[in-house]
Amino acid sequence: MKPRFRNIDGRLRTPDARIGFGVLLVAVSVLGGLRLSGASESSVSVLAARSSLASGHRVEASDLVLTAVSVEAGVGATLIRAADQRSLIGRVVARPVQAGSLLTTRDFGRANEALREITVPVTPEHALGGAAAPGDIVDVLATFDGGGDTARTIIVSSRAEVVSTLRPEQVFGGAGGVTALTLAVPNDDAMFIVFAMRTGEIDILRSADLPSSRSRVDAAEIP
Repeated sequence: MKPRFRNIDGRLRTPDARIGFGVLLVAVSVLGGLRLSGASESSVSVLAARSSLASGHRVEASDLVLTAVSVEAGVGATLIRAADQRSLIGRVVARPVQAGSLLTTRDFGRANEALREITVPVTPEHALGGAAAPGDIVDVLATFDGGGDTARTIIVSSRAEVVSTLRPEQVFGGAGGVTALTLAVPNDDAMFIVFAMRTGEIDILRSADLPSSRSRVDAAEIP
């Protein structure tokens, strides 16, 4: 059946206004969807590591390379943009970074932050079952007054890097897990670790992202 374009009296039929309004709504929806999909991701220029960077390394211009990446809106907020390259020079690398990795704010400590190496005696059952190895990023926890009513466990250093391990076979010719770890820690953390070694019990945990408010021990927490 052919559509009728004229009324019974022979005049051209006037399109139904409801149909026109419906078509307009569909067009607006399609255009809006296209705009949103275009805004959901964009290409931005960010910084990457030209070569592998060890924790404690102070960043130089030659360590950085620019690269363009496409990121969804709201994603990649921690990526370091090309415009911030100058402010990154002189910052200290807080954890090992592989060559070619995109750099994030979590990869760097405070500007001019110094690291110190300290050896922490620890038995395997308190150090990842003896599996700790150089390059691992760990947190150092200390328990004070473990047998008393005032016992407490606090973080004395977070995101420390294992520089080396000491194992029984290196000392006694036997086998077993680690007996000590040499850690690279922020300068301010070193004295808290020493105090914990002398007066408390040390545990080593594989590091996790911690709230910034817990990245340092509060001196008021030390008994």
